[in-house]
Amino acid sequence: MPWHSSVLIPFITLQCNFNCLYCITKHAPDHQFSYTHLSGPQWILFINSQDAVQDVIFNGGEPTLHPDFPDIINSLRSFRLIAVGTNYSDSATRALLKISPRADLILDGTFHPRSISFPDICVNLRKLKQAGFKVRVHVLDYPGFIASPSRWVHSFKLKGIDSFVQKFEGFYKDDFFYDQRKLPFCGFNARSSCRCTRSIYTPIAPDGTIYFCHYLMYSNSVDGRLGNVVDPPPSFPPYLDCAHLGFCSVCDWPRSISYV
Repeated sequence: MPWHSSVLIPFITLQCNFNCLYCITKHAPDHQFSYTHLSGPQWILFINSQDAVQDVIFNGGEPTLHPDFPDIINSLRSFRLIAVGTNYSDSATRALLKISPRADLILDGTFHPRSISFPDICVNLRKLKQAGFKVRVHVLDYPGFIASPSRWVHSFKLKGIDSFVQKFEGFYKDDFFYDQRKLPFCGFNARSSCRCTRSIYTPIAPDGTIYFCHYLMYSNSVDGRLGNVVDPPPSFPPYLDCAHLGFCSVCDWPRSISYV
């Protein structure tokens, strides 16, 4: 199956062992994560067959919760980059330690201080670094956090851990934070139908369904389905006539949108 870009984003699971109020997956109203899950061998066969793909990014949910996750990573061919978005929880760390470190792999996780303490995440990061993994930590500048994110970043760096502040995009109280220059149609205020171009970040749901955008995948929508990785080659239309303008996910950029 030919892929349309050099970036592949398989969401092998949308399950998570944290329940953060600001989670990006909650940007889709009435979202449901009742997807069935492809097996590890199915993901391995599909991902390794994409000759034009250079970067594979595993997000979620927490991808380490897929029972075949270590086997998937250990069985992938060489890529320019394999990135794993993880929460560095105890269970995630146990799964990650079953992976053989490799030059193209980076663990690119986020610190969620309401679900894991700073000392505990540092213990897990130390285990992973000692095992030979490249690790990085995102710290959200979420307005609801008491401590300054820059303070945490400084503390991580004092321990020799690569870390940076990541701009928060999502809901806090009655406000929706996002970069209007990047995607001017967020905010969950339905305006009209629109025509939008496809982003290079085409998400693949846990059951293998290929979606036009993250919002439709998080919503488990019948709209915007482009095919499935276990079926004949999908179509990748250059644009989609959509009735969900105003509900766009902040993940769905860069793209252009026009009213229909």
